[in-house]
Amino acid sequence: MITLGVEEEFLLVDSATGATVPAAAEVGKVAADELGGGVHAELQQTQIEFASPPCGTLTELDAVLSRGRDRLAAAASGCGVWLVPSDTPPLGGTAFISNGDRFAGIAARYAEVVRDYQACGCHVHVAVPIWRRRWQW
Repeated sequence: MITLGVEEEFLLVDSATGATVPAAAEVGKVAADELGGGVHAELQQTQIEFASPPCGTLTELDAVLSRGRDRLAAAASGCGVWLVPSDTPPLGGTAFISNGDRFAGIAARYAEVVRDYQACGCHVHVAVPIWRRRWQW
């Protein structure tokens, strides 16, 4: 059976200025109560991610992603910020590296390259079963 999963990264922005704000920990804590393990920190505290579980159909994936987006947007709104699906911040904002050994290692290794790096992406994962065939020689 083929399964699909999607990771969507979002920016967190100030509703008045449109500039990014470091609210990922607060928004993530609120959203995690409803979305569980699907909410993840990103490199910058101005970004947050929702990752779907593996889904067996596009209909199921659509429902999971819609629910995740709605809940994450509600959590952001409750924390006084907007959830923005944009690849880069259209109106700027200061970046702050997220906590954790992984992010500290990235910041140490790539220094100035990631200091203001606030790029978001959407990743689609497809699991395809391995088909084995016996070859007759």
